[in-house]
Amino acid sequence: MYNVKIVIPVYSNDHIKYDKQIISNINNSILDISNGYSVYNGKGIWKDDDNHVYQDLNMFYDILVETKKQILLLKNIVIELKSILSQKSIFFSVTKEDVSFL
Repeated sequence: MYNVKIVIPVYSNDHIKYDKQIISNINNSILDISNGYSVYNGKGIWKDDDNHVYQDLNMFYDILVETKKQILLLKNIVIELKSILSQKSIFFSVTKEDVSFL
């Protein structure tokens, strides 16, 4: 099993909250690809190359998938979302996990 982590900002770079329909579409697309996910809100802090510090409110997604095809589909969503949200980048990581539901 693979654990895909995606971090999506809640606000644009101009500090405008993204439309609820965009968020709903993201959630539906992720659910269509996977069997489920966890999402939680939190703060992200990062520095650019000029050491300017940024703080963002984000949605953190943990998504379990079984195949590399599902990973590719999620990655394609993030690439498209990056353009839609006019972001320089969106965090995306994949780790292989030994998962048990007890």
